[in-house]
Amino acid sequence: MLFGVLITVHEFGHFAVAKLCGVQVNEFSIGMGPAVWKRQGKSTLFSLRILPLGGYCALEGEDGGEEKPGAFGYQPMWRRAAVLAAGSAMNLILGLVISICLAAGAEALVSNTVALFQPAALSEESGLMAGDVITKIGGKDIHIGTDIGYALVDAGGKPVDVEVRRGGEKLLLEGVRFPSKEVSGMTVSRADFYLLREDKNPVTVLKHGVLKAGSFCGLVWDSIVKLVTGDVGLDQLSGPVGTTAAIGEAASQGFETLMMFTMFISINLGIFNLLPLPALDGGRLLLLAVEKLRGKKLSPKVEGAISFVGFSLLMLLMLYVTAGDIFRLMG
Repeated sequence: MLFGVLITVHEFGHFAVAKLCGVQVNEFSIGMGPAVWKRQGKSTLFSLRILPLGGYCALEGEDGGEEKPGAFGYQPMWRRAAVLAAGSAMNLILGLVISICLAAGAEALVSNTVALFQPAALSEESGLMAGDVITKIGGKDIHIGTDIGYALVDAGGKPVDVEVRRGGEKLLLEGVRFPSKEVSGMTVSRADFYLLREDKNPVTVLKHGVLKAGSFCGLVWDSIVKLVTGDVGLDQLSGPVGTTAAIGEAASQGFETLMMFTMFISINLGIFNLLPLPALDGGRLLLLAVEKLRGKKLSPKVEGAISFVGFSLLMLLMLYVTAGDIFRLMG
């Protein structure tokens, strides 16, 4: 159900901006396959389909055809770009709103300033001191306490360079050591110190909400880069089955954990759909950029062929990932 809500938010972004731009939306559908529910609105057919694997907004004239008012293909380029980007924008906005709400409901807002160390702390032995404001770990920018946890996970249990502000000066501490532990077969570093809390007020709540959402964007982007470079294998991807199982597990750990996971998935959807790949919104935005450079539109046949090939490859990837999810759950 939660996955369906995120898809609905995405498609509503396309729908709302299309309406604002005067584009005719022929159908607003959640899910794929045969329809289990339909309702005809004033100008749009609303439907719910049996397979919870996505959704779509069917726009008038998005594949060319007759030139007439309300046709997507004959709108100015900026309007078409706005409609295409709106779905991802809505997912990113939802992620930001959830992040701000979580910050507002948190017991404490944790800063990036070291308060005190645990007994026999390795990081203290490596030169870190109470009062240090941590600004970078392993080259990653640190703004709030949660950034430290993410950066240490990426350190993989190895010594890492830490940049701090101390007494108004910026210092680089090389090879700072942290204790490590095994998590899901991976070695990760962990903090061996406590951080100062910030006063909770509207300004700090907004700051922490925005910065945490930004951190999640960075995590998603890092994951995509590692996938492209081969640092992360395709067998580590998760599809609808794995996501649904993870949502159930997150829900069992409490409302805050579920909302954190929802924020991550929403931001993930927003960024992933902006990738310049055929069949994704980012791929269609790339085709608009090509159109701008050429000074004329691609033929509907060429654009349709690119979209078909991209969609086919995406479906094959989804089948592969879903099969992997099932085998992992069965194992």
